[in-house]
Amino acid sequence: MVNFGFSAIGGSGSDTKFTIKELEGDAVEHVFKFNPTSMKLSRSVEWQQQPTKELGAQTSFKQTKLASLSFSVLMDTTDNDESLHDALQSLYMSTEPTEMTDDEKYRPPLCHMQWNEFNFYGVIKSLEYEYKMFSATGDPKRVMVAIVMDGATYGNAPSPDDFFAGL
Repeated sequence: MVNFGFSAIGGSGSDTKFTIKELEGDAVEHVFKFNPTSMKLSRSVEWQQQPTKELGAQTSFKQTKLASLSFSVLMDTTDNDESLHDALQSLYMSTEPTEMTDDEKYRPPLCHMQWNEFNFYGVIKSLEYEYKMFSATGDPKRVMVAIVMDGATYGNAPSPDDFFAGL
């Protein structure tokens, strides 16, 4: 388990932890000290329209796309002597391809993001670090992390094979 901010207490005073856990390989769990300030969930559906002689068009379902979840979370160790370097590196590694599938394509690990009762299963699509504060020796002490994940929510946890089969 990697503790981001090295505390089990959420930013709102709750003991609900905001976590991202890899479901494959070493199954690294990233535990954040603070909860996200906001999250954005989006999903698009493709419809096919067939022109008709009457006003409008006949619409039929074509496909759904993966959902996209974006959020920012603060990592902060200004209250202790710890550096965020190792935690940042560990999270960064969650974007790296980890294994070759049967069709010889590399892919990132499937992850489970959980915050209270909200669950999201997918891969980290993008990761951005905004360094806000450093120690006197140059160690990162406060970093705003922006993450975008592509995947699915509101369902049972998919196996990695099932999740990546449709991609």
